[in-house]
Amino acid sequence: MLVGYENAIKTFTNLPPHWSLSVRFDIIFFDIATDNDDYLRVYLDSTPREIYKKYADYGTQICGAKDYLLFFSSNMTTHTASSITVVITANTTKSTTA
Repeated sequence: MLVGYENAIKTFTNLPPHWSLSVRFDIIFFDIATDNDDYLRVYLDSTPREIYKKYADYGTQICGAKDYLLFFSSNMTTHTASSITVVITANTTKSTTA
């Protein structure tokens, strides 16, 4: 879980030879606060790919008014490296004590 100003970082190594890459995963905005400045940003190999803000026109509301399910999908048509690093940064007003 990412709260406040945190990062989640995952590097996938020893990828087989390839000429493109597709990255997909689900993101859940869970119990988000009412502050409209909350967002998540996704980077692939240090390149910004997507910004998710709550109350935007994407995602599916689940389990109540404060939870949203988002689907991330990105195709890298020129990726040939043997690794990829996925970084998700959070900027939320939610705290671990709230």
